[in-house]
Amino acid sequence: MSNFTVRDVRAEDVPLIDAAIKSMGWQRPEGHFGTVFAQAERGEIRFLIVTTAAGDYAGHGKLVWSP
Repeated sequence: MSNFTVRDVRAEDVPLIDAAIKSMGWQRPEGHFGTVFAQAERGEIRFLIVTTAAGDYAGHGKLVWSP
């Protein structure tokens, strides 16, 4: 079984996540995840998490809260 973790995204994760998104063929503007991270830093995104399996990027999630 892989070592699976879920944690808050850190600034150093941004280039790795951008590269992973690009390698999967997702159509996102250059630097997309940097923009998402900046939104989280400003409080526009309530939670921004990254998941890893055996140390490799496995996915990310965000919660945008607008009560």
